[in-house]
Amino acid sequence: MKKMIFCAFFSFLFLCAPAFADAVKLDDHYFKRILVQDAGRIKPLDTFASSLLYTISGKRKIDGLDANTWLMETIFAPDKAEQRNVIFVKDDKLLALTDLPARETHLYSLAEVRPALKKTLPLVVKLVNVPEATRTVEQNALLDLHERSLKLAKLTRSFTFTEETDIFRVIPRAEEPWTTPWQAAESRTDGERVGNWLALMKAYSEHNAEQFKTHSKALSDHNWKTRLEIFYHTIQPFKLACLFYAFALLFLLIKKRYKLPFFMPGFAAGVICHTAGILMRMLILERPPVGTLYESILFVALICVMAGALFRARTIATATALGLLLLSFGFIQDGDTLSVLTAVLNTNFWLATHVLCITAGYGAALIAGCMGHYAIHVRTRNDDPTLRRTIYKATILALLLTAVGTLLGGIWADQSWGRFWGWDPKENGALLLTLWLAWLLHGRQISMISDKLFHAGVAATNIIVALSWFGVNLLGVGLHSYGFTTGVGLALALFCASELLLIGFLYKQGKINA
Repeated sequence: MKKMIFCAFFSFLFLCAPAFADAVKLDDHYFKRILVQDAGRIKPLDTFASSLLYTISGKRKIDGLDANTWLMETIFAPDKAEQRNVIFVKDDKLLALTDLPARETHLYSLAEVRPALKKTLPLVVKLVNVPEATRTVEQNALLDLHERSLKLAKLTRSFTFTEETDIFRVIPRAEEPWTTPWQAAESRTDGERVGNWLALMKAYSEHNAEQFKTHSKALSDHNWKTRLEIFYHTIQPFKLACLFYAFALLFLLIKKRYKLPFFMPGFAAGVICHTAGILMRMLILERPPVGTLYESILFVALICVMAGALFRARTIATATALGLLLLSFGFIQDGDTLSVLTAVLNTNFWLATHVLCITAGYGAALIAGCMGHYAIHVRTRNDDPTLRRTIYKATILALLLTAVGTLLGGIWADQSWGRFWGWDPKENGALLLTLWLAWLLHGRQISMISDKLFHAGVAATNIIVALSWFGVNLLGVGLHSYGFTTGVGLALALFCASELLLIGFLYKQGKINA
């Protein structure tokens, strides 16, 4: 009987809902605090909406609507949502395969895409059983289109009761997993919470701001962690850090002419935002700051800043950190949703020891490499004793961190996989960096390498770091394949080639002498 009442009430709401000229814009202050279980963790709807909109459309706003307003429309006004152009399709071959018209915005509605999905469904069924490594780019794009469209279709059916959906788990349960409103109605549980959702939907359809606020407040979570996560997404600390670092460098370039003493405030503000962003991620996820490739870039950038400040190379540190933060934006998955870790990485002790140590080594090595470039490319006097000692100390620090980090990684591997060393690509990359730094320092210590050639070798360390950090992820093999990355092979090759050509050119010109 209760299920019939639920279904009848939903039907009444949809029949009585007015036609929508556009999405209803209501205060989302409490709505975005409502919790949902998604992608292995419990998160506020603010994060869920941003992630889903970014996944489906590649954008953070659509038709001027923010993610929360778009989510309201999608779940409360599905007929309108199906007509909104939100599904991103750019590949020309995929457009030809699905008979979708070429469009400058590359955005299509669910209503437009649905016939294409039906047409290509037999091919998708066959592709599901094909290993990802053997699929073509077009085949993977087709599967991705089906997956994104299915997510959107499921979301639009969250409150229709026409069929079961599993994407909108907003009804808490003592045991896992949480349930959707449909499942709660089916099992006749949590009537009060489902009733609040029904009232929220009614308030949305009637544009009743007061009722919408009241019922969204009743459903929302007021825990500090929820507020912190929303605050994190609101201020976007790493973009702020980029802005401050850029201003610091700009003022540095013009200060000699205009005497503007603004480098240090800009640098300090960038460091504060950068550090605050990493600390907020740690508090929200309750784990050390490095668990994904994206997070490793953020952390290495911060290490570069700290190492630069330590060695009085703030300008180099600021430029390096700015470059790394800009690079990190290309590795954000699903709009920076603070994702949970794969099982192999889910251990806070080793994340706080081995992973932090080895990534700190990458940061110290990059700072040493950039100072090496400064010594051989910029300065007219390569025999500056202060600069020479600074580069030497930075290289020692990089060697210490990478060697200890590699050793700790072996201990972790022995505990997890039963062997200390297995010549895994990631292990080989860490060993390569350690041996390269040891070779440079040993050669300089026994006077087999001059200071100028030592600086060139330290500058070339950037290549070793790039190969050890990003290069091994391109292989997609080994026990560390959880960091598999696609689409950066050409960029990595160009970076390494440009470094080699630049250092080789300077050597040919006689600016680097053995």
